[in-house]
Amino acid sequence: MACHKSSEILKSVSEEIDLQLQNVHSHIQTEMGKLTNLSKFKRKRIEAKFEDQQKQLRLICDRFKEEVNLHLQDCKSTIEDLDADQIEIKGSLEKQRVAHKKLISQVQEEVDIQLNDAQKKITAAQEMARGKLLQLKRVIAMCLKDGVLN
Repeated sequence: MACHKSSEILKSVSEEIDLQLQNVHSHIQTEMGKLTNLSKFKRKRIEAKFEDQQKQLRLICDRFKEEVNLHLQDCKSTIEDLDADQIEIKGSLEKQRVAHKKLISQVQEEVDIQLNDAQKKITAAQEMARGKLLQLKRVIAMCLKDGVLN
């Protein structure tokens, strides 16, 4: 009975831990997907803007040399924006990495607490079972002594 109770406790804790880990994994995957999509969106937007500027530059280059210099500066600004976005994304990635590490650490602490609690419950159940077995032995011994079971 004690082994069965211990198994039930461990199974319950195992299921809770598994669910927590699945939730953390899902959360991390969702955030990584969002960040990837944001990165792709920003990159495509800037690449499209850059391509448009190159087309304009070819047309203007034939007519006005001064305007070419202005558009070259626009292209430089676009590249700087791309670099700035890349730096921003790297910063976001680092912040998320730290947050994910902290979240995993918190879950690990919770899991350790749950496992310790489960061990205490198992020990208590086993001690209670030993006590009841000892009581049963005493009752049987008293019955044998008094001749009730003969």
